[in-house]
Amino acid sequence: DADDLAGTFDVMFDGQIARVAYDISAADMKVALDALVTVGSVSVSRNIVGYGHTWRVTFTDMPYPGDLDGYLQVSPIGLTGTGADVVIGSVQEVQQYTCTGGTSEYTVSFHGVTSGAIDASASAADVEAVIEAM
Repeated sequence: DADDLAGTFDVMFDGQIARVAYDISAADMKVALDALVTVGSVSVSRNIVGYGHTWRVTFTDMPYPGDLDGYLQVSPIGLTGTGADVVIGSVQEVQQYTCTGGTSEYTVSFHGVTSGAIDASASAADVEAVIEAM
């Protein structure tokens, strides 16, 4: 709300905590998150928004597969300034792939987990069920 934002905030992932400066660079946020034992590797970008910042964190390599929604958390403890707060949001990721060639089956791999054979003529619902079961 005003130009007096200062201090630190906590970024947490699955029980591990990194205390970071209110204006941490994207490169330093990456270093802080990569240092958490519950995180494999991330990429980070940062934008200035009003009197604060927005960081976009993309998990590029994780030590375990599955849905990561809700594991990343933040706490405003340590932030100072008028209306100082930190919140988290998420962006749904959509991936598209095309199967071409002379094969009758294929597999899908995600975070080190590989599906069973999927028939090349499988419906989108069937493929979704296989991926959700991974």
